[in-house]
Amino acid sequence: MTQAASSTGASYDKLAEQMEKIVLNRIGNDQLVLPPMPAVALKCLSLLKNPDFSLKEAASLIERDPILTALMLRVANSAAMATRDPVQSVLQAVTRFGMQKLRMFLIEASARKVFESRDTRIVEAARGVWEHSLAVAMLARDVVAFSNSGSPDFGYLGGLLHDIGKPIVAAMLLEADVVARLADGLKNKAKDSMA
Repeated sequence: MTQAASSTGASYDKLAEQMEKIVLNRIGNDQLVLPPMPAVALKCLSLLKNPDFSLKEAASLIERDPILTALMLRVANSAAMATRDPVQSVLQAVTRFGMQKLRMFLIEASARKVFESRDTRIVEAARGVWEHSLAVAMLARDVVAFSNSGSPDFGYLGGLLHDIGKPIVAAMLLEADVVARLADGLKNKAKDSMA
């Protein structure tokens, strides 16, 4: 093993130790903040648990979230779901989706928010993780359906969420990097003022 490879391995080990300490500390202090599911999606998913739920009520809930509404209309009019007549309202979209597809849409739209960031570095890294998660979700759904071993929707959900911690850890890494840079800057400033 070369000296450079050994040094790289040591810095990865050190970074992993630091990350583990940060995560365990946050868990221990009840400060590990996970992004919450959007309120509208959560209310709508609760509504879908009722076997006598109203499509109109579900549509009314979704219309309270303009971003969710726009995404739903875009998906409902996509090539995968479109028919001759384009969907022009949330109620039409909810009707076209049906209960199972609506549930999966809400979960997928909510999970996608975890992969969003204002930091371009996180956006780039998260894009690959999101695409991988979607591919795993589709494969898991198909495996469960083919094997008749459960609900394909639960397989899809498991595949979709299997890497959900990665963007959260990435955000923590960036936060740790910012703190380290600030500390280094303060140390350098203190050295300069003493000189």
